[in-house]
Amino acid sequence: MDQKPIEVSWAEACPKIKAINPEIFNHTSEFFLDKEKDQFKIFLFDPENETYRIHAVYPKADVTTDYYFDVNTVNCEFYFENKGKGLYLEILNGFDDFHSYFEIDKNSGSTIARLLWEKHIEEFEDRRDAGEEAELEEDFQNFLDNFVNYILNDVYLD
Repeated sequence: MDQKPIEVSWAEACPKIKAINPEIFNHTSEFFLDKEKDQFKIFLFDPENETYRIHAVYPKADVTTDYYFDVNTVNCEFYFENKGKGLYLEILNGFDDFHSYFEIDKNSGSTIARLLWEKHIEEFEDRRDAGEEAELEEDFQNFLDNFVNYILNDVYLD
């Protein structure tokens, strides 16, 4: 039986996220503990697998755009969706180069943002070629700068 995601408070979710995935929490602790969270909602998305989902709630250029960040016991995933197409990046705790995903990238803010940008170029090439890119590009840049890099410690781009 599928359960509906349950919105939870930051005060309730943070210690649970820290307990279920300390590796990810260490790389995102500033976001969970110290940064302003009024533009984000957090849900217990899948209680059985202890998956928490963070959604951005600020306005998007295209109403069909959605993006979110999932954390569970074995990984984290950044998702971006627009008009039925999407992409994601999964970072498994067991990766040999796990910590390198969280490094600062001088052009993108973070390695994770750079990898997502590369996937975006490939996934949405047809829309750019058709000239449908303005809202998509605006939302994707907000996803990288104000969501991905904001969640990661010390890589937020002003």
